Amino acid sequence: MSEEYSKVLERMRNEYYRQTGMFPDENSDIQIKMKILAGELHALGVNIDWLKRQLNPETADGEYLNYHGSKLGLTRKPPAKASGTVRFYTGGELFSDYVIKAGTLVSTSGKNPVRFETTEAVILSAGADYADAKVRAVEGGSSGNVNTGEVSVMVSLLQPVSKVTNLSKFTGGTDEESDEDFRSRIVAAQSFPATGTNAAYYEKLALSVTGVGAAYVSPKRRGKGTVDIFILPNGAVEESQVLENLEALVLQERELGVDVDVLKATSVQGSVTVTIYPDEGYTFDTVKTNCSEAVQRKVSNLTIGEDLKLSDIGDALYHAQGVYDYKFDSSSSNITAGENRIITGVTLTMKEGV
Repeated sequence: MSEEYSKVLERMRNEYYRQTGMFPDENSDIQIKMKILAGELHALGVNIDWLKRQLNPETADGEYLNYHGSKLGLTRKPPAKASGTVRFYTGGELFSDYVIKAGTLVSTSGKNPVRFETTEAVILSAGADYADAKVRAVEGGSSGNVNTGEVSVMVSLLQPVSKVTNLSKFTGGTDEESDEDFRSRIVAAQSFPATGTNAAYYEKLALSVTGVGAAYVSPKRRGKGTVDIFILPNGAVEESQVLENLEALVLQERELGVDVDVLKATSVQGSVTVTIYPDEGYTFDTVKTNCSEAVQRKVSNLTIGEDLKLSDIGDALYHAQGVYDYKFDSSSSNITAGENRIITGVTLTMKEGV
């Protein structure tokens, strides 16, 4: 860590005293020069600290983290555009059909409006009161996930249209992959290098697709020369689109002669009954909340195909704040996932011990 400015200046003043037997006056020329030099040395130290952080993918950020990813063939997931449906209303009786062209712009109101464009042409039929059209955000990002009724501005003026609105919430918009999430993929790729012939290669492909929350690869499940990729969509993008995007990527990047299938993993819910003995000074309700949160954190770190052992649940309970002791019911056991399933939740039935 770089030395503080005051420490640098103090060392310089002390060295001056050691060599001259006196400290420089506060307003003297030498004191002013010392202050300037101390400031520059401090700034240099700060820059060196920053440079050290960028040399390691576990501490790098921004474009320098991108450089580390590129060495492993990884790129940051770009923002995804939200989509939905808007309804165009006529201002009066329409005597002939009117075509609303693809690319027609609408937006939300306010200081920072979010703009959307129609993705296809639709016909506002003669005699009709309205027409629905699919739209997509002009720019990617979670800001496009607007709530019902927030789209209200006609950017492209259409003579027969009096107003526009969205009757349901828009979905699918995601921000650019964060440093934290991208760093996790980089560190994982370093720990399990993808050679093009192992499961890590296909897992890396799957996790590079926007909308994939987790992935599990099962080689030779259908015989020699086959690879099955199970994914759990994270809800950022429509599931069918996620599967389609991954299938297209795999078709382009797979090894020659390898039959790769992309499948959606099944979500599994488990249940456990346990008696909790609260520590002194804690209410049972408080401890119950702490236990539930601790177990859910454990569950959130599971991957597709990974079982949840009773001992792991016990470890989470033991370290939950306010727990003195616990005892599982005899009916409780390990929660098994299976290769194409992922445990996403545990129903924790808790009894108060005395």
